[in-house]
Amino acid sequence: MSRCKNDPTLWPRALFKVLEGVFGTVEEYVEDDQLRAEVQGVSGEEVRSAVENAMEKLVDLMARRLHRTVDELSSGAASGGGRVG
Repeated sequence: MSRCKNDPTLWPRALFKVLEGVFGTVEEYVEDDQLRAEVQGVSGEEVRSAVENAMEKLVDLMARRLHRTVDELSSGAASGGGRVG
C-alpha cells in the first residue's frame, strides 16, 4: 500500500478515485469481530465487495477508453489521416 501512496504517477482522476476508494476500504479492515464493532472497521466480506465493485468500475473505464480510441481512429481514417503506406 505504501508503494501506491508514494507513486508519483499522475493517474486519470476517474481511475484514481476508484483505486483510492478500494485502498481506503482495505485500510479500514479489522479481522476481529469485536474490535471491528468498537472501531467501526470493515469486514473481509466488505473488502471483497469493495474490490469487486472497483473491478467493475475499472472494466467500465477501460471500455469507455477503448471506445473513445476506436472512435478517434475511425474519424482519423475517414478523413485520410489514418492511412498507412
